[in-house]
Amino acid sequence: MTVHIPYNPLLGMSLTISRTITTLMYHGVKSTDEIKVKNENALPISAIEVYLPDTYRNNFLSIEAEDSSENPLDVLKLPDEGGMYRWRVYFASPVEAGDSYKFTVVMYFHSLQEIYNYDDNIYSLQFYKYPMLPYVIDRLSISMAFRSGDSFYNGTNPEGVYYNVNPFTYEEFTLLMKSFTPDIVATRKTEIRIDPWGWLHYKETITLDNVGPARETDIAYTFPAYMSNVRIYDRLGILASSQPSDYNWNETLKQRINLKKDRFGDEGFMPNYHYTFYVEYDLYLPQYQKSATDGNEIEFPMSTIDEILVKTHTVDIVVPVSVNVIQASGEYRLLYGGFDAILRYTAYNTTQRNPIEISLVYQMTPAILARPLLFALIIGLVAALYVSVRKVELPVEGEMSPEEEAAVVRQAGAPPELLSEFAKAYSKKTALNLDLEKLESARKRGKVSKREFMVRERDIKAQLEKLDAQLASLKEELISYGSRYRDVIGQLELQEERIEGAKAGLRQLLLRKKKQKISRAAFEKTRQEYLKTIKQAVTATDRILLSLQEEAGEV
Repeated sequence: MTVHIPYNPLLGMSLTISRTITTLMYHGVKSTDEIKVKNENALPISAIEVYLPDTYRNNFLSIEAEDSSENPLDVLKLPDEGGMYRWRVYFASPVEAGDSYKFTVVMYFHSLQEIYNYDDNIYSLQFYKYPMLPYVIDRLSISMAFRSGDSFYNGTNPEGVYYNVNPFTYEEFTLLMKSFTPDIVATRKTEIRIDPWGWLHYKETITLDNVGPARETDIAYTFPAYMSNVRIYDRLGILASSQPSDYNWNETLKQRINLKKDRFGDEGFMPNYHYTFYVEYDLYLPQYQKSATDGNEIEFPMSTIDEILVKTHTVDIVVPVSVNVIQASGEYRLLYGGFDAILRYTAYNTTQRNPIEISLVYQMTPAILARPLLFALIIGLVAALYVSVRKVELPVEGEMSPEEEAAVVRQAGAPPELLSEFAKAYSKKTALNLDLEKLESARKRGKVSKREFMVRERDIKAQLEKLDAQLASLKEELISYGSRYRDVIGQLELQEERIEGAKAGLRQLLLRKKKQKISRAAFEKTRQEYLKTIKQAVTATDRILLSLQEEAGEV
C-alpha cells in the first residue's frame, strides 16, 4: 500500500499566513506576508525558503523581512531554481518544538498596473495569488489594500480564506481598479565628482514623464545626510519654493519639489507633460569612506525620488588624476578625459527600494601636490606661445602716422566729454523711468486725471525714445575706445535687467496676493527680496555712472 502525503521538507511545521496586496504611490505594488511558524514536533527550525514565480522576475524590486518586534531578519539570495528567484529567510533564533514564531516578508514590484481605459482612469492589476513556498500552508487569508485614490472596479477579487494550500501552488488573478494616482516615470543622470580635498560633488539631471491620466503637484526628493550647497533649478532658473531652508546637516532630508508653485501653476504637472530639472549638492566625504586594506573605501550614497520608477539611471563617477582607483564594484565602462577618468554605471528600473549601489577603493597620488604647479605650467606655456606667435617688438622712435596717433588716443581712454555725455544721458533716462513709475502710481490712486496722465505719459515716453537713440550711438562710440567700456555697458544693462525682472516679479506677487494664493508671511518675505534686488541694482548702476564721471574729471 502507498500513502501519499503533501510535499513538506520540514515535517511537523505548521504555517499560517496573512497576505496583504497593497497599491502604492505611482502605481507600485507591495505584497506583505505575515507568517506564523509553529513547530508541532520537529527539530529546531531556523529558516524557511521563499520563491518568486518566473513571470514576475522583471517586475521585482526588493525583498525584506522582519520579526514581530520589527527587528530586521537576514535574507540570503540563493541560486535560482526552476527559473524562479529563491531566498532563505533566517530567524533571529531557532524555533524549538512546541514553540511558534511570527515574522513578515515584504516584496516590492513595479509595472504590474497597466492602463486599461485612459479616459476613465481604469487600470488592470495582475498578480499571483498564493505565496510561493515549498511547504503546505495550513491557513491563508488574502486581502487587498488600496491606497487613497484607488478603488476596486471589476474583475477577480482574490480576498478570502484558504486552507491546506499545496506547495508551489501557482494561480494568477486579474482585477480592474479605478485610480486617480499619478503615473510618473523618470530617467536620471548623476555625476559624482571626487574632490581629493574631502568632498563629493553631485549633479543630478532628472527628467519626469507623466504617462497616466492623473496630474501631480509635487514630488519628494530625499537627500543623503551631510549635504550642503544645494541648488535645485531648471533651464529657466532656480525653483525658489523647492529650495531646502532649515534642516539638520547630519540627517537625511526629504524635500518636496513643488511643481505646481514653481513652474506649472494651478493645473500642476498634467498628463503627457515632460519636464527636466537639475539638482546640485555637496557631500562631506569623510562620513562616507572607511579605511580598507589597500586604501580608502567610498560607498556612494544615492538620493531618491520617492516611489517613482526610474527607467534608466546613469551614474558617472569622475575621478581626477590625483586619485588612483584600486578596485570598483559592479560593471562599468571606463572613459578617459583630459584631466580625469570616468567610471560609468547604468541601472534600470530603480526606485527608493532598490537604488544603485556603488563603492570603490582608492589611494591618493603625488599628483595632488603637483596640481597647482601643473596649472601654472600650462598658463606659462600658453603665454610663451602667444608671445612667440605675435613676435612683439618695441616701437621705434619717430613720427607716427595719423592712424597710429588715433590708436594711441583710443588706448588711453575715451574723451572726458564723451564719458560725461553718456553718464548724464543714462542718469536722465533713469530719472525719467522713475517719473513714469510715479505717474502710473498716482494715476492708480486717482491723484492724477486721465487727461493729465495721458499728456505727461506721452511727453515722458517721447523723451525716453530720444534718449534711447542718443545712448545707442554713445554706446557704439564708447565701445570703439576699448573692451573695458564694453564691459561697463554690459554691467549697466545687467543691472537694468535685474531691476526689470524684480519689478515683474513684484507685479506677479501682488496678483497672487490679490487672488489669495500666497500667505501674508510668504508675501512679505518675497516682496522684501524683490525690493532688496532693486535697491542693489540701483546702487550698482549709480556706482558705475559715478566712476565714469570720475574718469571724466567731473567728481
